[in-house]
Amino acid sequence: KPLYSWRYPPADFLFQPDADLVLDGENVLENIMKVITTNGQIDLVSPRHLPVKEKSLWALLAYCSYSIFSDAAMKLHNGRNAYTVMGASLIRGTFTKTFSYPKGIIGDQTYLFASVIHHNPHGYRFARKAQVYFRTVGTFKEWRELGVRSTGADKMTVLDRFDHRLVIKYYT
Repeated sequence: KPLYSWRYPPADFLFQPDADLVLDGENVLENIMKVITTNGQIDLVSPRHLPVKEKSLWALLAYCSYSIFSDAAMKLHNGRNAYTVMGASLIRGTFTKTFSYPKGIIGDQTYLFASVIHHNPHGYRFARKAQVYFRTVGTFKEWRELGVRSTGADKMTVLDRFDHRLVIKYYT
């Protein structure tokens, strides 16, 4: 069976990282595995995403903006919200067998989070101590595109397919 199979993964867990992430040490996977293996209700675990500080003006603004946003997201429901699910997730294999992305989806992390919470309100955990690094946007154009995509399109994806109360609780 291919590794990219969503319907029938060859393992008990599927780690889904974006290609542009860097793990903060050797224990990141161990830390998120510990969260999911010690609680059978958990179907999805995401690590903390930390931006890499860059030198351009827009990259520095994005870094500061994301840092403030991330601190707020970690406080909302103790990190159990759509904003802490980003480019690296560990998914329980049994959940992947019940789940597939709709064609043309833009906000894959948003949809994944909503699917887990819809299926099981206690199915997601944020692993604050497991950390990954990513590059923020570096230009004004990238910043605008990200804002349209990450706030508008992602939220609409969930509103179109799930109960609006889920959006009110976990996305606002």
